[in-house]
Amino acid sequence: MVVDENNKYSLLNRLDTHYTAKAYLLTKIILDELESFWLQNEDKKVDLNKISDEKIREIVTYVIDDENVDGVSDYLSDLLKNNEQFSDYFYNSLEYSRTKGNQIEDEIFNVLRRKYGSDKIIEFSGDFGFVDYFGVDGVLVIDSIAHPIQISSSMKGNPKIFKYASEFCQPLGFYKEGNVVTKYQPF
Repeated sequence: MVVDENNKYSLLNRLDTHYTAKAYLLTKIILDELESFWLQNEDKKVDLNKISDEKIREIVTYVIDDENVDGVSDYLSDLLKNNEQFSDYFYNSLEYSRTKGNQIEDEIFNVLRRKYGSDKIIEFSGDFGFVDYFGVDGVLVIDSIAHPIQISSSMKGNPKIFKYASEFCQPLGFYKEGNVVTKYQPF
């Protein structure tokens, strides 16, 4: 888990599940690569056609490959310290996602409390780095069986939490569309 300068949970922990923030980072890296290409070739303008698809795939692969997490983290850290506009966009995107996600979690937990009872719900909402990594937002007890649950704003095709299903562990997903909360589980 990453902590900020005040030794508190950093929004950077959300990067592994936040696609908009990853898109900002990838875009910035690609633009930096274009600028580097432009400076090396002394072209008069940056032209997206001058960078090959192979080079873009290489950059994308570098950013998303777990083996490069240290290099990408260092690059991102430098960007956040030295590029105020990038930092603002990046953190605002993460904060918006966090606020919206917390709102949806609260709403769904309230529905679950009304349906199953408060004593049947254990919340892991908030910022718990390693629990978030596994996609567990809480536990719901139904008929004396504890189900790890994931809550989201839409149904996910194959959430990470579903990888842990077994005869003794049946994770559940919940999402809210309009005013309707829907439960789904691994197929």
